[in-house]
Amino acid sequence: MKFLVYSLVLAFSAYLVFGFEVESERNGVVDALLKNAETLKKYVDNDLHKYLNNTEDFQELMHLERDMVRVEFMSDILSNLSSTENMTEHHLHLMHQRMEQFPMKFE
Repeated sequence: MKFLVYSLVLAFSAYLVFGFEVESERNGVVDALLKNAETLKKYVDNDLHKYLNNTEDFQELMHLERDMVRVEFMSDILSNLSSTENMTEHHLHLMHQRMEQFPMKFE
C-alpha cells in the first residue's frame, strides 16, 4: 500500500511540474494517475472491510479511513485537472490545506 501511495504522490508531483508543458501527453498522465488512485482506493477499501470483520483495532482502522479520504481527494483534483487548462494558486492552496487535515502515516 505504501508503494501505491508514494507512486501516486510522486506521479502527481511530476504532473504538476511537467504536465502542463507536454500537452499531448497530459491526458495520458492524468488517466494513469486516476487508474493508480482507483487501485489504491480499492486496496484501502478491502483493508477496511478486513479490519471491520476481523479485529477491533480501531486505531488502524482510523489510519485507513484517513488514507482513503486523502486518496479520494487527490483523485478528485486529478479529475478536475484533466478537464481544465491549469491549476490556479487558489486550487494548490486548497489542496495543501485539505491534505494537512488528514495526515498520512507511513509505518
